[in-house]
Amino acid sequence: MKDLSVKAAAYVAVLIAIIFSLNFRPYPYADDWAYVSPLGLEWPEAFRWVFEQHVDHYIPLQKIFHFTLAYLTGYDFRVLLLFNLILAFLTALCMLRVARLYRGKVSWGDIIIPLGILNLSLGYTTWAFQLQFLSSVFFASLFLYCFVLFERGAGQRPGNAGRSNGYLYCAFFSLVALALCGMNGALSALVILAGLGGWYLLSGRKTLPLTRTGLLVLLMPVLTVTTVVLAWQPTGASQTVGSVLNIAEIHFYLQTASLSSGARNMLGAGGAAGLLLMLILSGAWLYARYRKNTLDGSDAALFSVLLATQAVLLSVAVGRAVVQGGWTGVVAMHYGPLSVLSPLLLWILLSRALPGRGVALLAAGFVAVYVFSYANGLKHRFVHQNQALAHQTTVQLALKTETDIEQLVDKYTLDLTWKDEDEYKNGVVRGLRALREAGYPIYSLAPPFRTTRTSLPIGSAPDELVSGHQRVQVDNWRENGDYERTQLDGYTVWGSFVSGDTDTGSLSLRMRRGQAVFVRTGPVATNQRIVVLANGIQNDYPMPLSQAYTLLVFDSPILPEHFQVIFHDDGDGWGEWAAIALKRE
Repeated sequence: MKDLSVKAAAYVAVLIAIIFSLNFRPYPYADDWAYVSPLGLEWPEAFRWVFEQHVDHYIPLQKIFHFTLAYLTGYDFRVLLLFNLILAFLTALCMLRVARLYRGKVSWGDIIIPLGILNLSLGYTTWAFQLQFLSSVFFASLFLYCFVLFERGAGQRPGNAGRSNGYLYCAFFSLVALALCGMNGALSALVILAGLGGWYLLSGRKTLPLTRTGLLVLLMPVLTVTTVVLAWQPTGASQTVGSVLNIAEIHFYLQTASLSSGARNMLGAGGAAGLLLMLILSGAWLYARYRKNTLDGSDAALFSVLLATQAVLLSVAVGRAVVQGGWTGVVAMHYGPLSVLSPLLLWILLSRALPGRGVALLAAGFVAVYVFSYANGLKHRFVHQNQALAHQTTVQLALKTETDIEQLVDKYTLDLTWKDEDEYKNGVVRGLRALREAGYPIYSLAPPFRTTRTSLPIGSAPDELVSGHQRVQVDNWRENGDYERTQLDGYTVWGSFVSGDTDTGSLSLRMRRGQAVFVRTGPVATNQRIVVLANGIQNDYPMPLSQAYTLLVFDSPILPEHFQVIFHDDGDGWGEWAAIALKRE
């Protein structure tokens, strides 16, 4: 029953997150624009891009997965966010399994695992590029799942007389992937390998002989980490060191950075101090197990991942102490995902170390904090999304209508990148231009009208039809007839068919949003265009090809209340013609 309840919490949490992702912005933000870079590149250049350093990090796996998803879905970043949520869900399932295998049973306190990993205040639930942090958390969790399953699960199953080396090999392959998740992942993999190596030399070799195949598999993460570290070229804050006090302050408060802002404020310094105290208690308990010769590989693996998390948080503190100078909410918002495993691992370790009453009290405290944190994050996300949705829709529509990309980026700079500086704005301009040239619908010009095939006359909705008095100017179009000189009761027909093949003409109308006009074209419409003048911006669209009258409804929300439409016939009068039927006064 406990197992079912905990898993149900995971499924409900990811379902809620997915529902929120449906209203997420579809366009990129800040580092997301990096995924546009490979468009138009040849294979050698694209391959080089995959393995290039992104700022301070090598993230080839992230580039491959996210670029592929973006490319296949028309660069709809809601899909990339959905991928993040699925990966977070799998991370929660891995950690739930680790807790059960390590402890030998399920605890009701394990509900904090899905509530912590799927908290909607975490960056990877709102920004696709934070896959860099989420992926390192996932592969660390996958390593734990495989290693603990090797240590405790495989050999205990009915009919299985011994441990399966396949789980051990999967654990080390997970460390290879972890090392390719940025320098945070490489540092994590390095600390985990060091921790396991220390355990193996001290006691593990007595129960786990290393085969030739095992040694070769172990060398893979070692070589990967070594290659990444040697190839790394530090940039920016990585090249300087801040004050020790600032580093200590940031590292201290990063302990609770995976919680919502409301939960962090509620706990204050006491929450971070409590977690650090638990870290010391966990280390002391494991040391006692070592002295009693009962420390096993699962103990070493969990504590190694815990120490790896602390090492990454310390590296963040060193870098941020230069930029921020001390602890700020921005640090928590950005780097919170890197601390998500630390409290969960402390819970798993101490729920095995403490006596029954102590476990119950610890579970009650953890669950109270994590339920509040999840509810607070959910509320904050709901309020923020409702406030931001209308503006995000405006930006999304602007991406499809503005012809001047520089003007668009100037107007919506902080909606598309994090800093209003030429370096970042130029990157957005290049990316948006590439997306438009590739023809992706989210970023390409879309007509502000829709077509409805119908038959004339329409007497049921005369108020929505454009009337003759809205005509502004006619140039080289003929009144009262189209190509076949069709007469329509209640309508004045303006036709563009002329005797020469080089003549041009136009019909200009003053319209209101929501109005419609009947259009007929044929037999081809290569040179037939519709120009919309709105808010001082001119956009040009092809005229729909239809030899039967089609109703064009100009009701797009991007249109202002009043605007002007010009129907153009730009030559080739023998093979092309157009006709506009206006309601008679």
